[in-house]
This record gives sequence, C-alpha cells and structure tokens, in this order.
Amino acid sequence: MNREIKKFIPRFVSFILPYTILTIFTIVVFYKSGEIFWFNKTVKAQTVERRNFIFGAAYSNLPHKFRLLAVENISPKVMALGASRMLQFRASFFKDSIPFYTAGGVFKRLQQLRAFLESIPEENLPQTIIVGLDQWWFNARYDSAMKTKNDLVYNQFSWADNWNGMQSWQNFYYDWWNGKIILKKIWQESDGDVEWFGISGRMAAFGYRKDGSRAYGNIIANGKTIKNKILNSVDSVKADYGIFRKSITIDRNALNELRMLLRFCKKHKISVTGFLPPVDELVLFEMKKNDSDYSHFFKLQEQISPVFRDYGFRVYDFLNAENYGSSTIEMIDAVHGSEKSYLKLYLHLLRKDAYLNQYSDSTFLRAKLDSAKGNFDVFGN
Repeated sequence: MNREIKKFIPRFVSFILPYTILTIFTIVVFYKSGEIFWFNKTVKAQTVERRNFIFGAAYSNLPHKFRLLAVENISPKVMALGASRMLQFRASFFKDSIPFYTAGGVFKRLQQLRAFLESIPEENLPQTIIVGLDQWWFNARYDSAMKTKNDLVYNQFSWADNWNGMQSWQNFYYDWWNGKIILKKIWQESDGDVEWFGISGRMAAFGYRKDGSRAYGNIIANGKTIKNKILNSVDSVKADYGIFRKSITIDRNALNELRMLLRFCKKHKISVTGFLPPVDELVLFEMKKNDSDYSHFFKLQEQISPVFRDYGFRVYDFLNAENYGSSTIEMIDAVHGSEKSYLKLYLHLLRKDAYLNQYSDSTFLRAKLDSAKGNFDVFGN
C-alpha cells in the first residue's frame, strides 16, 4: 500500500470518528425519545390500542394526517374542531359511551376546517361538531398572509417525514447545554399509568393525549412565563402585528367560507355548535382603546349569527372569559384558556344549548369543577 495512503487513513478516521459518534448518538436519542419515527407508534397507541399515551415532540410538528387518521380510527360521535384553542376540550367532558376527539392544533385558517372534513370518509364523520372560530380568521390582513398551497391536503405523509425532527438536532444540544434536557429522562417511558413519548413529553409533561387534547405540563407551573406571554400579546396589539392586526371590516371571503363549511355539515347531517374563544382581559382592554379597529373581534358575533341560523345551527360569543365565569387567572396565555376555563365554558354551552346535554352529565361536571384544585387542570392525565 502506498505510504501516503497509509498516512491518510488514520488521519481520515480520526477526523470522521467524532462526527460519526455524534450522528449515531443523536439518532439513537431522537429515536428512543420519540422525536423521529414516532408517527405510526403514536397512531397505534392512541387511536387503536387507546393507551394513556401522551406524545410531545420538541423538534417536529403534528402533521395534518395524524388528525385525519385519528378521526378515521376513533369515529367520534362528537368532535371539537378548530385551532389550538380547542385543545382544552377533553373526552372527560362527555359521557363514557360517547366517542370524542378534539381535532385541533393543526389548523391555521378557516378554509382548512372544511378541507379536513371533506377528507374524512363519510362513515367516520361525527354526529356533532363543536367548532371554535378564531377571530383573526375573519381578518383579511391575517388570512391572506397565511394561505399556502399544501395546507388543504390531509393525506400526505411519507417515510422521509419520519426524519423531520432531525432538522433541529442543533437545538437539542443547545437545550441540553442550557439544562432543559436531563439525559436520563430520555429513557423514562412512563410515569405511573401514563406513557410519555417525545422530548417535550418526557422533560416537561407537555404533549397530546389520546383524545386529541393537549397536556400543558410544566408550562402552566410558571406564572411569570404566562404573564410575559400575555404582556407580549399586549405589545402585539400596540404594534398592529400578527393575530392582533387591525381590521375595520370583517372579511367577506371568510364569511362565505363559513357558509360553505356549515353547508357541508348540513348536507351530511352534522349538528354544529360554534363559539368565539376567549382573549385575556389585558389584551381586550388594549384593543378596546380603539375598538372600531377590531370589528372582527367585537362585531363578529352579530355578523356570523345569521349565517349559523340559516343552517339551523348555533353560535355563542365567549370573547370575554368573565361572561362564562372564568377570568385571567385561568388563562394559559393571551388566547388560550386552561382546561378549567374551558370546562366552565362548556358548562355554559350546556345551559344555552339543550342539544348538547344528551352527550354530557352536567351534574358530574359541576362536581368535578368544584373539587378541582388550582386554576388550570381538572381531570389530570
């Protein structure tokens, strides 16, 4: 063998070996923790075997197809539908005999809701939908900026998507260096009768339950973090930014899309109860300084009520949490109420909407609410 080659080989090995070890270690950690190749395991555990299995990835997002497969496997009689503000609806809100699933957390605009329902096989469609309508969906300045070509497709997921978490491998080492990750917890798969999958699940008890709802875990244990999130949203109002952009009119295209959504439900004999979710009182106070600039918040109810009535459905305005007996201390951030806040909201719905009472035991729910400790959780995991 050439002398130069003999010299090169050990140098090459010494150069490549650390990178090889790092790559193998990262793949093993991501696979074992549930950051990669989690999709099939989670679908099976949650929607087929119905285990108390909570999935919380830190470095990848929940794909649309996951929600679609969950609905197909569970065939919920009642479904909560909307964005992440619907993730506090729990199966525990309903009688044990009522299959329930909350399909939230993957929708960013109104058009996606109808596209999702149209993707569900007819035999798996729910009997009743509780739909949360994010107010900014009716702001043309927000909606036009969110439209993408592929976000209305719900059956796309390839083998390569199993590796998506690896794209953020640098963040893993950054978080580890800053003490956010305890390596021994990576291998801890359960805590009591709860199985945790994904680094956010195992580190912070944060993730998605088998009924589709979200466990917020350690996030709601830090009152300072919650307060800072709310204050950041107040700043967004002042800056006319993001979901709090001003709009003096309500987007007619969004109203037309709402009609098409309700028309689809009417055609397939799905009963719909809609509501406008709450916003923290500090943010509302800032918005009300110029309330004419926020018609899609303060005038939305009177615009969408006739649309719901045209199809024989109902919609309620819970923009102010005080209207259903909650308050800022039960908010997780500026636009997400806690499980306790949403149980109060649902009990209010049961009083207003007699149709929903066939699915729930309001006496039981009030007793659980009265016995709940703290401002956030009611039923635990």
